[in-house]
Amino acid sequence: MRVGSEGAFTLQGLLVERSFRGPFVRAVVEVNHQRLTFNVPVHERLPAPGEPLTLSFNPEEALQILP
Repeated sequence: MRVGSEGAFTLQGLLVERSFRGPFVRAVVEVNHQRLTFNVPVHERLPAPGEPLTLSFNPEEALQILP
């Protein structure tokens, strides 16, 4: 997961909150009225909460967790 649109898939949303988690920053992003949580590498620059955000990823790097 990275900030920007360089990956194969992108999501555009609003950053709701962020919290430092060592090597990652946990980012809660609202996309189409759904809140999604991502671990973003700490070196990626995230906007302030309430600002728009584009995230991208490559599907082979994704982990899907079903409820």
